Amino acid sequence: MKIVTLFGAAIVGVTLMIMPARAAVLTESFTFTGSVYSVMGLFTYESSGGQLQSIKGDVIVGGESKPITGLVTGSSPFYPVLGNTNGFNFDNLFDAASQQFTENGILFSFGGDNYGSFYYFPTPFLATWLPEGPGSPSDCSAGDLYCPGDAGTLKFVAVSSVPEVSTWAMMLLGFLGIGFLGPAVRLFPAAPR
Repeated sequence: MKIVTLFGAAIVGVTLMIMPARAAVLTESFTFTGSVYSVMGLFTYESSGGQLQSIKGDVIVGGESKPITGLVTGSSPFYPVLGNTNGFNFDNLFDAASQQFTENGILFSFGGDNYGSFYYFPTPFLATWLPEGPGSPSDCSAGDLYCPGDAGTLKFVAVSSVPEVSTWAMMLLGFLGIGFLGPAVRLFPAAPR
């Protein structure tokens, strides 16, 4: 019985050693408070390189809330309207050490066809493209509703991560192993002193 248990533990140990290490996906909540816009939500990112995986939340302007519908990926710069040079430069990266999106910032869509970009120059800014109009902020151009930047404060709070399926499986195996060893330990009581 003891040999079988040790053999099983050795197999599990070797399996864990040869399994490839995966980068953890972490979650942060964020709030942006500017003179025109407020934004709040959550985003997930890879711990190894800071690449954003997803984003959700709301953009609030003029008392109206518009939901964030997702990250915009692809080439940078991004031009929402063909031929218009008011584009966005972005890399969708988060630097956990400095607690900020990198200088090139992130690009996301919100509301209907609206776009928003967070970037640093040198403090946090939110640039927006609001093809939905009207009601765009007064500092945006009347034609394409491009807002070059709303300065504000951007705060992050780490959210405790939920273990992945593989982590749950390993914890379950550990508990089963302890339960399996329990009867074996009772078979061999400690010698009296």
